[in-house]
Formats: sequence, structure tokens, C-alpha cells
Amino acid sequence: MRHFTTNPIVNIARAEIVTEGSNPRVMSFETVSSAKPEPFVSEGEDKELRVRNTILAQHLLEDIIKGYNIKLTDCALSKELLEVIDGGTAVSSAVGSFEGYRSPAAGAESARTRFTLRLYTAEKDYGGEAVAYFRFSFPNCIGTPANLSFEEGSFTTPEYTVKSRPPYGKCAMTVECLDCLPVYCGSADELPENPSEGFCVLATADFTVGEIALAVGEMMYYDGESYQKIA
Repeated sequence: MRHFTTNPIVNIARAEIVTEGSNPRVMSFETVSSAKPEPFVSEGEDKELRVRNTILAQHLLEDIIKGYNIKLTDCALSKELLEVIDGGTAVSSAVGSFEGYRSPAAGAESARTRFTLRLYTAEKDYGGEAVAYFRFSFPNCIGTPANLSFEEGSFTTPEYTVKSRPPYGKCAMTVECLDCLPVYCGSADELPENPSEGFCVLATADFTVGEIALAVGEMMYYDGESYQKIA
């Protein structure tokens, strides 16, 4: 009997957003405590040909995946998440601290930013050590109005719903296994001189390493001899 390959994964090690558009950004969040992707499908219909107490034939149409609806819970209030997912504008002080937030105008269409959502979770061994990380990616996401609740004596945990709707023919979800969490780099000068095998890099700006050109949000890893781009 052939056994399935299993990987015990746990926790949300990191949540990450890569915005689209002419000025893409990479934003990392360590405070996301819950993420629940739910398939968004076009449900197929089951039809049967029945004559009295006998079913002569069935015509079955399968469910077709159209994307995912992802519910996120954050442990803290983040102006960046509010701006991207809720779609409003954060107000910052002269030194960059969070001074306020303005939601989209009521009754008007909002100009929300599209983005790719990535969730990292750890694979643990018998001793509880992280031996690898799995990255789940959901493309072409757009946010919805944030859900806030306030209760005396309890910390507020904002809830967000993200809708991922990939283009026709593209994967609705991709999963990559990584040796370690990626390190953010904005240029080739920030790379270590002697990287260890499995070292991962995620570009926060466009740069080139040898024959590898990385755009914002793209990744590469070191295989022990050279860097390899992760598609």
C-alpha cells in the first residue's frame, strides 16, 4: 500500500501583501491571527432520469472554482491593512505616526488596490522545531469594508474579507515549500556574501542578480551553488 506524503503545518508565521499597479509594494504583517480561505465556486447541477422507483441515468456537473473568499483576523489595528483592504486613506503625522483614517465615501464607488495575498505557515517536526515553511498565495485580490467590534475589557481584533478572483485559466491558489522564511531585499547589495543552502529572498524593489531579474514581490532561493528564481 502506498502511503500519502504528509506535512504537519501549524500557525501563521507571516501574512504578506504584494500590491499591483504602477507602484507595487510589499507589506508584511506578523499580527494576523486567523485566515480562513473558503472556495468560491460555480455549483454544478445534478440531474437524474427517474421512472417511478428506478433511477435510469444521472447527469452530473462538477463544481468549478472561481476563486477564494479569505477571512482575516488581525490582533492589532494596522493603517496599511485598512488602506489596502477597507479602501480608505490613512492620516499620518509629520514623523509618520498613525494619526487617523478616512474610510471610502458612503454611496460612492471606492478605488481599492488589487493585490496578491500570501500566507506562510510552518512545518514542525517531532521536537517542535520548524523544518520548513509553506507559502499559500491567492492572486488578484480585492478588499471589502472592514468589520470592527468593540467590547469593554477586550482587545479589538479587526476582521477583513478578501476576495481572490484569478483570471480565467490561472491557478486560484498556489503553494510553495520553502526551507526558511524569505528575507526582504531591495537591491543586490543587500544579499549576504555567503548564503546558506535554501536561503530565500523576496524583492521589495526591482533588481538583477546575474541573469535573474526580480520584480517587486518575486522570489529566489539559493540551491547551494547559485540563486534560482521561484516562478
